[in-house]
Amino acid sequence: MRVEAVSQRFGDRVVLDEVSAVLHEHRIGVIGANGSG
Repeated sequence: MRVEAVSQRFGDRVVLDEVSAVLHEHRIGVIGANGSG
């Protein structure tokens, strides 16, 4: 999977700014605070 130039803002706060990534098969992990997803 490939994502390119993803941006996200909440009000005036930019949390993602032009983020791109390539996710390879069998190598996907998601981390974050408990309850964040």
